[in-house]
Amino acid sequence: MDELQFFLWLGFRYVFITLLLLYLVFGIDDILVDTIFYARAAYRWIFRRKLVKPVTLSQLRSIPEKPIAIMIPAWDESPVIARMLLNTAGTLDYRHYHIFVGTYSNDEKTQHEVESIQEVYGHVHVAKVGHPGPTNKADCLNAILNQIFIFERESHIHFEGFVLHDSEDVVHPQSLHYYNHLLPRMQFIQIPVFPLPCKPWQLVGGTYMDEFAENHTKNLRVRELVGHALPSAGVGTAFSREAITYLKEQGGPDVFEGDSVTEDYQVGLKLEHLKGPKIFLQQTVGRAAAASDNGDNPKRLREPLATREIFPNSLRNSVRQKSRWIIGIAFQGWRQGWTRSAGDNYFLYRDRKSVLANMAVMMGYVVVSYVFINWSCGMMGVSAAPSLLASNEWYLGLVKVVLGMFVWRIANRIHASWQIYGPVHGLLALPRVVVANILNFLATCRAIGIYTKARITRQPLAWCKTSHSFPSDVELRSYHRRLGDVLLDYRLITPETLQSAIDDQKISGKKLGEILVERGDLWEEDLVSSLAEQQHYPFIEIDPYHIPPEVIALVSSELAKQHRVFPIEVRDAVLVIATDKNAPEAIGTNWEELLGQPVHVKLCAKPDMEHALLHAYDLRDLSTPPPDHEHGERLLKKGYITEEELNNALRDKKRREGDTLETILIRMGALTQAQLDLEMEA
Repeated sequence: MDELQFFLWLGFRYVFITLLLLYLVFGIDDILVDTIFYARAAYRWIFRRKLVKPVTLSQLRSIPEKPIAIMIPAWDESPVIARMLLNTAGTLDYRHYHIFVGTYSNDEKTQHEVESIQEVYGHVHVAKVGHPGPTNKADCLNAILNQIFIFERESHIHFEGFVLHDSEDVVHPQSLHYYNHLLPRMQFIQIPVFPLPCKPWQLVGGTYMDEFAENHTKNLRVRELVGHALPSAGVGTAFSREAITYLKEQGGPDVFEGDSVTEDYQVGLKLEHLKGPKIFLQQTVGRAAAASDNGDNPKRLREPLATREIFPNSLRNSVRQKSRWIIGIAFQGWRQGWTRSAGDNYFLYRDRKSVLANMAVMMGYVVVSYVFINWSCGMMGVSAAPSLLASNEWYLGLVKVVLGMFVWRIANRIHASWQIYGPVHGLLALPRVVVANILNFLATCRAIGIYTKARITRQPLAWCKTSHSFPSDVELRSYHRRLGDVLLDYRLITPETLQSAIDDQKISGKKLGEILVERGDLWEEDLVSSLAEQQHYPFIEIDPYHIPPEVIALVSSELAKQHRVFPIEVRDAVLVIATDKNAPEAIGTNWEELLGQPVHVKLCAKPDMEHALLHAYDLRDLSTPPPDHEHGERLLKKGYITEEELNNALRDKKRREGDTLETILIRMGALTQAQLDLEMEA
């Protein structure tokens, strides 16, 4: 062995021993968390599993709904924000909530997208930040909070819960019911965040699946047990009114720290001294495995109550995102010091050791490479240095212990990913560990560079946001609300009627909505309206007598009948049309080419379409409203009939062109002949 080989061997020897000691400390640290978690799980399984019964969805729905505000910061989110809002508004199984989206004046595309949704859903609001962006996420959230307080004063609504979400989130349909159940007894609620599944070959995105599966099934649970505060994940986080008030008192006018790049992480920790429970909510709920356009009953499954989203699947975007996390949690966390709680400090140490751990892991790969190259040289008869793993080395036993810890660590990662994503992704967690280590190392190097530069130049850290994507409609179908749930929520049918129709469906095999309409339990208009909400499409009932002739002339009779469309109005140079095609996929015709202008589509019922096409294009009798409408309004004003009875009679008349409105009202039992004669004499 020459002198160069000796010094190289000596250097790697000391690095190897140092890494072994670090790995031993980190391994003991992880095993301690594992021990607490599995001991708690065993205790609950042995002693409490029969005593603690999970709350049911029917029990949750019986609790009066508290007003809840959902906060979504949005800078340069025009590609995803509209679809996220449509999906959220169309799937949330809750009524008393408002969504506030923070936008900037110099981000017109995002602002326009939110305003377009605001026109459809009145409980979606634009919360404009008072200065150009991008600033940072904390500044945007503080602006949203200020707008919420203004909205409260103007609308006399007092929000009891404040929920954080991002513009790429798939919000769980039942999450607000659980927040409503726990607030304000709980001051802070965090539900798990799980990435949407990637393809098996998408290794970068798969690393997020593995990491969140373990952190949000085990680590946060243990953190809740041993500490007094929980960090927010930034999404799926609910604050009580008292918690928001406490944070305002602690931080002056701003709740979120404007100089932090991980304001969500910091804001949860600031609640350490607030009295009252702060919990990590793990709940298994049932939902449909796939929703159906026609209302059929889908297969049911059990899943975690969690927020889902698509995480980066490119090396560049992943490194950008993870470097921001490292800066905020590790570097800025060190500057903020420690707490008076030993449990909280222990997990702060675990958060902040990531810089050293990420570097140590990569150095381990270098040492392993050196050992392999040195061994290969020896096997080929080339002069080589002594092996670092020689049988006479005193630390060989330590190597075996560390390897055992490594196997244990991998087994835990595989188990967590298997539990959430199934066996394929569970087994793929093994090779993805290497990818995750490389990503974390690159992100740590980038974080060190950015943070050092900011400290030297005394420049604030910018909002280093990640480009977002949102799941396709096919991926979201399993989150669509069931038709029966929508009908019950709007009190269009009773639970007994729904169950009877489901029983009939099992025998006949017909669609649920078809059965309800055939039995007279539901108007077809109400069915289509409910299906439209289930599919996130606006609905309209056509009144051809209130549509200007010049608007009707924009669509020829041939086009209208061929494509089953009817013009409604022109708004901001956009032609609004109705169609009775009952699936959004069937509305994919290129209307801009056919009609020569932008088009917005709404759904309507078939009787509406037939009535409108007949009177507008065949009979052409729209110059004056039929006397039935005027007579019906007189009967309503005089109190002979109700508005619901009038609407139902007008709906029935579309199906019975030869009958008069009075005949229909009498047949319905809403009006007597004596009342009609009395009204005619007057």
